[in-house]
Amino acid sequence: MRRDHQKYLTLIRSVTLLHQYQREIKTVKIEQGNNAREVEYIEVTLNDIEIANRLANEVLGRSLDELPPQTRRLLQLIYNLVLERCQTLKIAQKDYRFSRKDIRLYTHWGNTQLKTHLNRLEDFEYLLVHQGGRGKSMVYELGYKGEGSDGESFSMGLIDVNKLKYDSEKSGLDSQKSGLNGQKSEESDKNQEKHKNQVTQDKPVTSCHRHNGRIVQ
Repeated sequence: MRRDHQKYLTLIRSVTLLHQYQREIKTVKIEQGNNAREVEYIEVTLNDIEIANRLANEVLGRSLDELPPQTRRLLQLIYNLVLERCQTLKIAQKDYRFSRKDIRLYTHWGNTQLKTHLNRLEDFEYLLVHQGGRGKSMVYELGYKGEGSDGESFSMGLIDVNKLKYDSEKSGLDSQKSGLNGQKSEESDKNQEKHKNQVTQDKPVTSCHRHNGRIVQ
């Protein structure tokens, strides 16, 4: 998806522009040296991204049928490996890194066989290559998440609309809780102040002073 990233963003913008007359036009001030100018814009919605994702699968997508059978089989084995390790380590797939040695030990495939098919998976961006750090060999990240098993075309790396919806709803709930907690705290302060005033009214105010080592009223 990296090579098609700009096309994907253009697709989202195009969907948004199609709905420009139904959207609120907003402005932002842009500073340019000593000058400033206002630029009008419209915001992308989650629905725009959802539509763009469906279109991306059709116009930018690929099919597992494009892979040779053995390469496709290796991809499934790597997917199984990553799923098992992520469940064991309790981490997200995007955070898991693995080496060619890990694949070899899991699949029991030979080095020559692995090299051929791993290169294909890299070319198709099913596998993303990361440098392992100083003195370490490169490691992989699996970009594939099990899509296309039904034979349909798909695009990897699309924005997860459901996650954005969940984060948005969670943020709204957190804000409501924060507001309720603030309201409760304010009511509690008022009740405490009311109680303090009541006690003051019910009991005469007295002063204390020290006399011969004893506190007297």
